[in-house]
Amino acid sequence: MIWTAADEQDLRRCEQFLKDAKAHVHTRTSGGFTLVEGSDPSGAPVMVAFPGPDLAMRHGIMTRIYAW
Repeated sequence: MIWTAADEQDLRRCEQFLKDAKAHVHTRTSGGFTLVEGSDPSGAPVMVAFPGPDLAMRHGIMTRIYAW
């Protein structure tokens, strides 16, 4: 699942939630976008990005997506 955070503060809140739940995998910034990756209780990937496509259009797919 991929969600878009409302703002940077919301993104950091999501990151901290994943860390507190011991579900945080990593956070990376690339091309002006920050992506927080974690996992849900079943182990499925969960991603939260900022900014969303309504604020900044993406012109490519992040390398991490190809790893799946």
